[in-house]
Amino acid sequence: MATIGFIGAGNMAEAIIKGLISKKVYSCDEINISDISDNRLDYMKSAYGINAFKYNNLVVSSSDMAVLAVKPQIAGEVLESLDDFPCDKPVISIAAGLKIKKITDLLGDIPVIRVMPNTPALVGWGAAGLFANKKGEKHLPDAQKIFSAIGEAFVLSSEEDMNIVTALSGSGPAYFFLFMEEMINAAVELGLDEKTASELTMQTALGAAMLAKHRSDAGEKPEDLRRKVASPGGTTEAALKELENNQLGAIVMLAVSRAKQRSEELSEV
Repeated sequence: MATIGFIGAGNMAEAIIKGLISKKVYSCDEINISDISDNRLDYMKSAYGINAFKYNNLVVSSSDMAVLAVKPQIAGEVLESLDDFPCDKPVISIAAGLKIKKITDLLGDIPVIRVMPNTPALVGWGAAGLFANKKGEKHLPDAQKIFSAIGEAFVLSSEEDMNIVTALSGSGPAYFFLFMEEMINAAVELGLDEKTASELTMQTALGAAMLAKHRSDAGEKPEDLRRKVASPGGTTEAALKELENNQLGAIVMLAVSRAKQRSEELSEV
């Protein structure tokens, strides 16, 4: 897939680069990167053998595809600094909340693919939602290949869906972390030592996720698996009734809806 350039060398950019190299999507010498921090550039060059540039324009001119991997607060400033951006060069943006229109307003009528990855990408288990403008659609297979190197990639039918994806899979890991945190706290309060409670919780969460993923291929849904665990009159049923009585479903709906609303608000800034 020729060459790829990353504007920004943060944790997500590093996760993507690590995946691209390990999955042999790109070789080291086909990957370029720029960053404001010389120390960060030195680290990335030393750790992965990629090409490091001080200036963003050099990364763009040296790459067939550019990845905007900076924080959304400075994305506009970074885009404005890119001189005479080629009209046929695709840009992948992982800047949260940055709409495609803002990118094309600053860079011109170019191919753009907007992506919402999530933090499990750091360990190769990410989930990413992708949407492309008309010019970017032909580059979607390449973008899917890139983000499949760090997990799974899903093409969305509209850019508006990106706000739902942000609330679901973008913010979603934190929801699970919170639930795990509260399970650990409950076990400790009931008398289990913290180390054992933590290890049992994490293994249970991992096992449940793997089982749900595996069984989904056979058409089973999480609700089917839940029913299989919850024997009538048993301990699981007793616990689930408490969650239901305290409106867990309504709480989750409120949380995800608020995250979606906040994503919409931020995308208008």
